[in-house]
Parts: sequence; C-alpha cells; structure tokens
Amino acid sequence: MPQALDFIGMMWFNFYFFWQFFVYAFFAWIYSIGFGWVLVPVLAAYVSWVALSHAHTSGSGLWYRFTKSWIIEGANHRFPIHLVRTADLDWRQRYVFAVHPHGMMPWSMHPIGKGEQWSLLFPGIIVRPLAASVIFRIPFAREVTLWIGGVDAGRNTAKHVLERGFSIAIAVGGSEELLESYPGTETIVVKRRRGFARLSLQYGAPLVPVYVFGANDLYRQMPWFKAGRQWLLRKTQIAFTFAIGNGVLPILPKRIPLYAVVGEPIPVTQVDDPTEEQVSELHTKYVQAISGLFEREKKRFGYGDRTLTVL
Repeated sequence: MPQALDFIGMMWFNFYFFWQFFVYAFFAWIYSIGFGWVLVPVLAAYVSWVALSHAHTSGSGLWYRFTKSWIIEGANHRFPIHLVRTADLDWRQRYVFAVHPHGMMPWSMHPIGKGEQWSLLFPGIIVRPLAASVIFRIPFAREVTLWIGGVDAGRNTAKHVLERGFSIAIAVGGSEELLESYPGTETIVVKRRRGFARLSLQYGAPLVPVYVFGANDLYRQMPWFKAGRQWLLRKTQIAFTFAIGNGVLPILPKRIPLYAVVGEPIPVTQVDDPTEEQVSELHTKYVQAISGLFEREKKRFGYGDRTLTVL
C-alpha cells in the first residue's frame, strides 16, 4: 500500500479523536458571522436522529466493508501493527478479548476483530469492541466507532452482544490505564476490574488475554497535575491529558511497530449467576495469564528489559 494512503489512514483516526474539534470551531465561526440559520436545522436533525438511534447498544452501525477498507489497513501499515497468534481459536465459539495496555489512544484495540490480518489469523470470529459511553455522545467519533462495530461498554450492551453469539473486546484498564501510559513503562490496571471476568463466566465465553507491545511508547505523556486529572476522571469519566507524539506533527503517534499478541484462551464453565469466589478465581487466572504472556513474549519483541506493573 502506498505510504500516502498509510498516512491518510492514520490521519483519519486522529481526526476521529482530535481534529474533529476544528470542525466544531468552524461551525462556531459560521454562526458568529450570521449564518447560524443554516446550521440549526442540520444540527437539530442530527441530535434527533442520535437520540432515537439504538445503534450504540445493538451494534447495527457496523459497516463490514469499512472494517476491511484501506483506511483500516493504512493505519495498520503506518506503525506497522503486527497481530500475533499464540493459539488457535474456534470460530464457533464466542470470546471475551481483554486487551492491555490502553495507551494514550486505543491503538491496542485497532487490530482486534478487523483488518486483513485478523481475517487470516482468526477467520469467522466476529468481535464487537466495547467503547466508553462518552464516545457515543461526540459527533464523528460516534459514527466511526459504530462503523467498526463498536458498542457502548455498559454491562447490558455487552450481555446483549454475547447473547447474539458475538465476541467482545474490552480495554480492561480503560481511561485509568491511559493515565498510567508513559514511554519505557508497562503498567496495566486490572486488580479492581472484575466485570469482564463475570461476563466470561455468565456466557461461558473463554477469556483471552491480549498484550500489545509498543502501545505505551507512541506518545510522551506529561506528568503534570496527575492527581488532579485522576480526580477529574472519577468525576467526569473523561481522561484529561497532555502528550506529544511525532516530532513533526506532535498530535500523531510515533512510528513504532506494535505487536498485538493474542494469548491462549482461559477455558470457563458457564455459570448463570457466578459467586464472588468464582469471579475472583477466574480474575486471578487472568492476571496470571496476562502477566505470563508478557514475560514469555517481551524478549521476542524487544522489550526484555521491562517489568510489568499490575495495579
């Protein structure tokens, strides 16, 4: 694929997360010069459509052609992102893919369930990524998340997806893990996160650990006001942060190869109403599995000098 297309694919997703705000600024400028009457009916129609839509809970916004498009592949090639299979997965089974680390942007989730590599390595396994609820309140970000099959990370939505026979992918550490993302470090947030283990038991969906080497090195996060930003995260569910990526265009991530290693599934027996002891047992197995995956694979991908910190 030509490098220009790779770059455009990367820029698309940065627009999705960041540059969309320039569009909002443009709308504000249009309004300020007296042409707000043009925007009002358009915005009213969009807000009404979003309010009536259930795509973020049903997954009906999935656009299969987009998940295999040159935009997806361009972003994969830009780093590049390498998807690594360590065990075979049964296409007739549904799974809970638990992904670490989150990183400054969720590039760790990018190759899971979409793109050419996934189709080749895990044919027939359809994955719906879970995304933070706030994403579905942001124009443009909402639409792109729906196109890649994203659904709201609420428990009821996850249950609905699993009941329909699909697998789910979740960035277990979420925005809390984002605030722990610093170059040269490997920190995951999982000790207090148990919902994914409970879902795995309730639906008999094997739990698959996924570790993405390189994700924390794409941006240099500034440590300023970390305690204050953690407080804001608890209050608003939004991670406020400061980071620099590429030297020429700081908003873009560095071109560092990413290795998304999909581990061996942890088998589970379905339990409709699992006890806290059963959830704790599976959670402990998962922490051991993701830690073991990291230790086994880190030298292979050039991270042999690092130690995994589990919070």
